[in-house]
Amino acid sequence: MIGSGVLRPVFRRHLRSSGRVNGSKSFTSQAGGRSTKIASNAAQRPALGLHPSGPFARKLLVPYRRASSRAGAYTPDLGVLTRKFQFPKATCEASAIQQRLQDYIGQTVTLHGWIRDKPRARSKRLCFADLRDTSGTVVQLVETADASPLQLAKLRIEAAVCVTGIVQAVEASDRHDRTWDLQVLDVQVLNESSPVVSQLGNPKDWPGQYRYLQLRTQDRLRNALKLRSQTAAIVRNTLAGTENFTEVETPLLFKSTPEGADEFLVPTRTKGRVFALPQSPQQYKQLLMASGVHRYFQIAKCFRDEDLRQDRQPEFTQIDLEMAFAGADDVQAVVERLVQSIWTGIVGAPLSASPIQRLSYADVMTHYGIDKPDLTFNLPIERLDTVAGEHPDYPVLEALVVRPAELPELVSFELDPESFKDRVPIRIDITADNAESWLGDAAARFKAAAPTSGPAVAPGDTVYISTRQTFSFENPTPLGRLRKQLIDHATAGAVDLTAVAALWVVDFPLFTPAERPRAEQTVQGYPEFDYAVATATHHPFTMPNMADVAALFPGEPGPDGRVRIDMAKIRGQHYDLVINGVEVGGGSARVHDPDLQRYIFSAVLGIDVDSPASPFTHLLDAFATGCPPHAGLAIGFDRLVAMLAGTKSIRDVIAFPKSVTGADLVVKSPTKVTEAQLQKYHLRVR
Repeated sequence: MIGSGVLRPVFRRHLRSSGRVNGSKSFTSQAGGRSTKIASNAAQRPALGLHPSGPFARKLLVPYRRASSRAGAYTPDLGVLTRKFQFPKATCEASAIQQRLQDYIGQTVTLHGWIRDKPRARSKRLCFADLRDTSGTVVQLVETADASPLQLAKLRIEAAVCVTGIVQAVEASDRHDRTWDLQVLDVQVLNESSPVVSQLGNPKDWPGQYRYLQLRTQDRLRNALKLRSQTAAIVRNTLAGTENFTEVETPLLFKSTPEGADEFLVPTRTKGRVFALPQSPQQYKQLLMASGVHRYFQIAKCFRDEDLRQDRQPEFTQIDLEMAFAGADDVQAVVERLVQSIWTGIVGAPLSASPIQRLSYADVMTHYGIDKPDLTFNLPIERLDTVAGEHPDYPVLEALVVRPAELPELVSFELDPESFKDRVPIRIDITADNAESWLGDAAARFKAAAPTSGPAVAPGDTVYISTRQTFSFENPTPLGRLRKQLIDHATAGAVDLTAVAALWVVDFPLFTPAERPRAEQTVQGYPEFDYAVATATHHPFTMPNMADVAALFPGEPGPDGRVRIDMAKIRGQHYDLVINGVEVGGGSARVHDPDLQRYIFSAVLGIDVDSPASPFTHLLDAFATGCPPHAGLAIGFDRLVAMLAGTKSIRDVIAFPKSVTGADLVVKSPTKVTEAQLQKYHLRVR
């Protein structure tokens, strides 16, 4: 309390003193452009609470009372303290009473839980309250008293309690759906709740720093954690049991390697030396294959320092597996059985027919414009038989037709130009006036001759037109991005597990040309690529398709020591599992031959493998000791559980997720450290 002489620093920043802190003066809040007089003497005012929509929202909702730091100053009521730690065991959960109510009618039971809402005192002798027990079931408590004071009336919202009472049946009513109440015999307060809880408003609007209260009070979050646990159990039972995999934990203190996303670096006391947190256990699991572990898996923590969104977190979890003496088909078969087990165990029905259908990267980019298409909607992209002339690298002109008769949900769709990274598709609304001429008019806008034929359209339809490369390294294409937006609009962002379409996307390009900076674009809106600089499409350990291996060796390297390859003609043995437009997992057959891996590193990707500081020497050394052929895959566990939970945000299925800024709002990390701590690790802040 302010009057007790304890004021949180964050609160102090918002107060302009018109007197001393410990006296009877008042303070004036200057936050939010408003002035609010706040009494500083506890005797002058009740316990202070600030509404979350007020000037101190998300800063501090209530001053708190702290016991004095002087030795011996804390003198509790020993009777009250004893009852906080010595209490009856729960005889059951309320959910069990719900399921077998007739067995419990008239029985005395003890339940543990929290007071959900403010108790409702009807008189000095009658009070009602709602208890949310440990199963999440809400029970109405009824307390009557002839002489002794009511116990429920004094309780605050979210107080932790132990309640003993008699189960009594309740007749059905139009006003409620309860079938029983608990007639209270005794209430034991195990921990009182702060006034702050009652001032937070609707639990669905509680800020992230109260994540523990969100988890306690919101069924969907609590159920998501249970579902996550159930899914992990199925994964372990299937892989370690049925499929004979060995669960192995790999180190989290790894080394920095050039694998794509930025890494989290961990300084050490050795000057100039750092660890890096692993982006995946990729290299360790390949080392395990060289170690003779026949079938490996783990539910692994991974870390990437990248921009966040609803399906990304800086630390995330994946189901990681690898198989020795195996190829792509072997891994895909195991993963299909695993995912079918998960779907059967959680959803209650198989995922889809087995084996899951396969489409090549070239096919999905041609027909859907993205490498993770949602096939639950019939929205194909159609190529027009003409050549676009705006940019020589983008000659393909294509169309996507939206027919309200087939998808009435899309009538209200409005294209947002700001949502497109590059060029925006052209929209043409078909009317009786342009039903015959729209095709030629659209082609002319892209400097193309009129196509001889096009998709069938009718007045009321909408056609979107754009361009792409013959073999598209741009992913998604403008129409692919639009198609996804149309589906999101049609589903209103909901996740529907009643209609499931799963597929394997295979035959990805092994390498992708480096994209030039936007400032170097010769035609605005068209990404340009440096076809002399190859980057690994997924990672540098993926094995090329055996039919395309010869194309890896085109001849002598250029002045930079790198060979020039036709990247559109070299497919990799990579495979992605896509379910309803979500890339659930991806994997590949690996390069296990040290000479081929060395060649890909140095001659194709330009990665040094000869110096002592080479980031992959350990891997090449392991390959050279009889490492067997191997293949593997990783499933995004957070994304999978989010799909099963019916949400598109992985934050909903993680106990303590990071915010959009990468911060943990509960523990308030990352934090500053002292100069002494920095010096120990040879660091300084600029």
